[in-house]
Amino acid sequence: VDFAELEKFMDQKLKNYSSGMQVRLAFAIAIQAHNDILLIDEVLAVGDANFQRKCFKVFREIKNSGKTVIFVTHAMEMVEEFCDRALMIQDSKVVAMGDPREIALRYQLANNTSGEETDGKTLKRPKNPAIKIKSIKILSNGKPADNFSLEDNITAQVDIQVSQPKNVQFNLFFVGSDGEYVAGINSLKDFAESKFTKGTHTIHCTVRAGQLVKDSYSVGVAIYSDEDVPEVVDIIDRAYEGKTPQININQSSKYKNGKFYITGNWSEGKA
Repeated sequence: VDFAELEKFMDQKLKNYSSGMQVRLAFAIAIQAHNDILLIDEVLAVGDANFQRKCFKVFREIKNSGKTVIFVTHAMEMVEEFCDRALMIQDSKVVAMGDPREIALRYQLANNTSGEETDGKTLKRPKNPAIKIKSIKILSNGKPADNFSLEDNITAQVDIQVSQPKNVQFNLFFVGSDGEYVAGINSLKDFAESKFTKGTHTIHCTVRAGQLVKDSYSVGVAIYSDEDVPEVVDIIDRAYEGKTPQININQSSKYKNGKFYITGNWSEGKA
């Protein structure tokens, strides 16, 4: 009761509590249960700033203790701050799962007023973006390819149409056959503070295939505004309308395992 800040209302019946008061009380009870899994649904949408700060503190304590918190919310800034992984559900279906920042940006686009209504199956890309992705081609040694060995390089050739020059960042990312976001690389290092002029441009991003495990992947490209809180300018991804390039990594490594491969070396003696 102290945590929920409801001492003044202890004499009232529960049925007379507002929905916000009931959520406060339920959350206060839940955190006292010391369960290994805590499911929280929009509790931070109620209460004043002081109550929300107390909830944040509890979240951090639970997370640092190694317990599992399933946090259901529409507040993407909280997802990015508190979550290690995120899952986006639309029309009762899982449409994306993976890195919190990536999922937050997908959610933002799905609810962006510049986009169109969804058809229940796919999300709509923004209308008339300042910079539009016209096409994505996957190449190996300059030739179209969709099957790669671990020694190959994967090059994404992206054609864009600039109608309104602005500073942006590009992100190339890979989504596995299970729908999970695997990894991505943005252009901030290579295109720092660059602004493309009006017209058509072609850009490339090359990554080593050997960093990905044997699987089928969809290859997506997104353009974000170059701001502290980036907004989606345009995107091509399996969750959205339009064709998304597919590739296959057809080999498994004898020396590495996991969801992606890391590069390193073993040696004998002192480091």
